[in-house]
Amino acid sequence: MYECMKQRVEKVLEKGKVGEEYITEELERKAFSKWADHGFTRQDHPTVIQVLLESCKNKDATSHLMPSLIYVSREKSRTSSHNFKAGALNVMVSLISSIYTKMLHNVSSS
Repeated sequence: MYECMKQRVEKVLEKGKVGEEYITEELERKAFSKWADHGFTRQDHPTVIQVLLESCKNKDATSHLMPSLIYVSREKSRTSSHNFKAGALNVMVSLISSIYTKMLHNVSSS
């Protein structure tokens, strides 16, 4: 499984984009379209936050619930310095996680 994933990542890096053959769900298409449809580059793009796996919905091959997987990319611009922002990003991920957990709890309690 790891080797297969590694080969897929290497092919994407060679092409410079994620090909249609790797996009299997509408959620994935939505995430990648943020980059492709708006001309974002690695050095110049807005903040991107995308839930890829939800712990209450997604299961692995043995039907065990998967942990949440959230893609977060901070805003980058060639006109601004980006030093020392990783700590802020980590805090944001923790904050989003706690908000999301509370939201799920409130929805399931209703």
